[in-house]
Amino acid sequence: MRIGLVLLGFLGFVGFFATFVLEQTFQSRAKLVQFVHKRPDLLATGQEGYVRVGTPQLMVLDDKQAFLSGFGDQGALLADMEYMSIHKLSPLPISTLQSIAFMARVGALVSVLIAIVGYRTIPRSFVADD
Repeated sequence: MRIGLVLLGFLGFVGFFATFVLEQTFQSRAKLVQFVHKRPDLLATGQEGYVRVGTPQLMVLDDKQAFLSGFGDQGALLADMEYMSIHKLSPLPISTLQSIAFMARVGALVSVLIAIVGYRTIPRSFVADD
């Protein structure tokens, strides 16, 4: 029983710090992205050939072919929603990444806390595997 608690605490400790490394790795790949729908009919009128969807957001999107030439508001890269739909690409918003990392950290800390409390409260005489 105590060995299992030590293992639980160790894995929680490692998992806690691993979330920082993984989050930083993904954040280093993030780009400011603006989604757009292509509209060839707008080119005929002399306007931009696309319609912007939403606001620019920091996202992880690694397929370079998903981006159109040019830049949107705040220097955002323009991402073609039709291309992403056809190729089943789903960009990862940094806000989602941060939420998942936070929940993983809380879970890791809870596992460490359970391991510490369990290790200290289970009497040695009760445990057969030590």
